[in-house]
Amino acid sequence: MPSSTRIRLIEPADAAPIAAHRMRDAEAFRPWEPAQPDDFFTPEGQAERIEGLLAGYRAGTVWPGAVLAGDEVIGQITVGGILPQPHLRRGSVGYWIASVAQNRGHAGNAVGLALRVMREELGLHRAEASTNLENLPSHPTRAAPQRVHPVRRRARRDPPRRGLAGRAAVGADPRRLSGPRAGDRAAGGRT
Repeated sequence: MPSSTRIRLIEPADAAPIAAHRMRDAEAFRPWEPAQPDDFFTPEGQAERIEGLLAGYRAGTVWPGAVLAGDEVIGQITVGGILPQPHLRRGSVGYWIASVAQNRGHAGNAVGLALRVMREELGLHRAEASTNLENLPSHPTRAAPQRVHPVRRRARRDPPRRGLAGRAAVGADPRRLSGPRAGDRAAGGRT
């Protein structure tokens, strides 16, 4: 597992490197993500998207993060759908890793770090993640070996009829959720 992987709150300055990765990887991510407008792949479009994510962060509904290898932005990880009720404090984890940084363990490490943020900074006690059934490289990233319970399986209509598999971790140790060479493809929802 690369020790250089880290996550932090996304910043407006991340728009240009994110746009470059998204433009280069558009075809690679097409099977896993819904269609995006053309401006999604531009620094201006990403800057607007990041501002929206940061507004959600200020409102307490999302924690948008950048995934870094050293000081280079290589992807995003987002905790979304945050429910603040005292009896059910949960969030859903979604991420993507640029193709130039895949298969190096960054995804598993980033998910482990996000779980720590969820528990220690956000006070959440349940994490949910899902992957397209066909996205086999991401399955190890979401499969925690301890205190994990399967959640619903459902069909997704965009892309048409792709199934999702999900897991929910309750108070799981993030070191147990990330492993060496865990899948590095986009998983769970949009980030």
